[in-house]
Amino acid sequence: MKSREFTNEELIKILDALLLKKDIGDENIRVAVAEQGYGLDVLVNDKSWFVRRAVAEQGYGLDRLVNDEFENVRAVVAGQGYGLDVLVNDKSWLVRLAVAKQGYGLDVLINDEDWRIREAVAKQGYGLDRLVNDNNSVVRETVAKQGYGLDILVNDEVWCVRKAVAEQGYGLDILINDESDGVRFAVAEQGYGLDILINDECDGVRTVVARQGYGLDVLVNDKDWYVRRTVAEQGYGFDVLVNDEEWRVRTVVAEQGYGLDVLINDKDWRVRCTVAEQGYGLDILINDKAEDVRRTVAKQGYGLDILINDESSRVRAAVAKQGYGLEVLVNDESEYVCKAAREAQNKLKEKSKSDYESRC
Repeated sequence: MKSREFTNEELIKILDALLLKKDIGDENIRVAVAEQGYGLDVLVNDKSWFVRRAVAEQGYGLDRLVNDEFENVRAVVAGQGYGLDVLVNDKSWLVRLAVAKQGYGLDVLINDEDWRIREAVAKQGYGLDRLVNDNNSVVRETVAKQGYGLDILVNDEVWCVRKAVAEQGYGLDILINDESDGVRFAVAEQGYGLDILINDECDGVRTVVARQGYGLDVLVNDKDWYVRRTVAEQGYGFDVLVNDEEWRVRTVVAEQGYGLDVLINDKDWRVRCTVAEQGYGLDILINDKAEDVRRTVAKQGYGLDILINDESSRVRAAVAKQGYGLEVLVNDESEYVCKAAREAQNKLKEKSKSDYESRC
């Protein structure tokens, strides 16, 4: 969260207090002052490490803060690129991580006991010939993402590592038969072996095949609705999917503007809402039994003179948000509607004021 900014008068008062060694109890204020670059010579000795960290972020007093008792402060110092020759051996992994991210002391940090440090070293592209055999899978995965040692890592015991190899486009002829669906998923995303993966046991893999636009004539009848929805998102098979048993599939069909004359009578209100969003059949849907559908009609700006008297407060609030009938709705029996009407009135006033100022 961004700290507040102070006026010049406020800053003068705060700085005067700091110079007179007066206690400003709220550390958030002191942090905000430091973030604006004021009073750093005083705040560098602040009792709160939050404040001292803010001072370090300004690049001030690093010669002192390099030895701060709190690791979070020293990590910021390292992030400033200061004292790396000392901080490379810091007791805190957080600080050593900051050093590694600076690309310093990698020959030392490659042997660090903490895997997070070695991962950072790998991200620097250093010592990959050693880290390819690291005992931590995250480190080996990072090595793979660097495009190194793929001929070794393609047979790694951990699927995340093999997935990273597949994402590099390597060994796809081997990984297409991997036991992990996550790996086969990555193979499909490479557009490889789709003629085989279209029959994969994992619906997630078949979904990727559909996203590639392959085998839609087969996948339109897939047993999994998620796959069929993906087929619909590709703009295929609407004549079949308009009657799909799953409402989520039919919703996508409606979003594409197909079969609205059929879907307007759909049994699921969410599908009918989507039809209304397309601006179709509003004269019918205005009388829909589901308030969410009527609310959607109101959002389209249709039939507001009727919907202003709707039994649902949510529908009437939607009417208010359209800027209609505010003089009536501001006195509605529902506070929810009244609030929506007041907010709409304020927006209209602001717009009117803005339009006036732009003309002047």
